[in-house]
Amino acid sequence: MSLEAAIEKLTAAVEANTAALKGGKVSAADKAIEAEAARAAGAGKTTAAKKPAAKKVTLDTIKERFGGYLGIEDKAERKARIANVQAIVDHFGAAKASELEEENWAEALAFLKQYEDGEEPDFGGDAGDGEEALV
Repeated sequence: MSLEAAIEKLTAAVEANTAALKGGKVSAADKAIEAEAARAAGAGKTTAAKKPAAKKVTLDTIKERFGGYLGIEDKAERKARIANVQAIVDHFGAAKASELEEENWAEALAFLKQYEDGEEPDFGGDAGDGEEALV
């Protein structure tokens, strides 16, 4: 039986069950039909793989990730990346990534990931353009 046919069959059963509910009669079979309908509705969706447990972010992680992001040869790209990192550290009121407060590390890495993915995080402020050490 195709997924569409199963959904149609289960939809009819749910509608019949709804009519029975309005009449105040709900059998165990009707409840089972509802459960099957819910399962079938979810069957067409892909399930995401479980994420591995998040590793604890450390200062070494910050230095490694930000340093790696900045460690490229192309001068124009490096300048753009320096501006991105400056925007992140400015957002948190720090001078460089290694001076971020521990409670901001995970969020700072999330902003960095957005830049790595070609996205532009919204910090609600202007990015700096300094060339000083940022890690």
